[in-house]
Amino acid sequence: MSQLIASLKKAYDLVILDTPACLAVSDARLLANESDYTLYIVEWDKTPREVVTTGVKQFSDFGYQNLSLVLSNVDVKRHARYGYGDTAYYYGRFKEYYT
Repeated sequence: MSQLIASLKKAYDLVILDTPACLAVSDARLLANESDYTLYIVEWDKTPREVVTTGVKQFSDFGYQNLSLVLSNVDVKRHARYGYGDTAYYYGRFKEYYT
């Protein structure tokens, strides 16, 4: 796998490795060592906080540091109701894009 990824990096500007959830199987953790960066994608209001924390801890435990979190499927209207200034501000200014 290391050789395959190395050859793909030479041939392409961007190589994306899509893996199953990190808690389900070890693929994501093993392939993280072969990647430059890892995006940990979490679905808003669906993925329990404990699951996210455990997943991040697994990457941290083996010393992986290039981990970024992405929050997907955010309900901007519902999030704006919580009163967070950043989202409420942007939702108010660009409301026509979210309706």
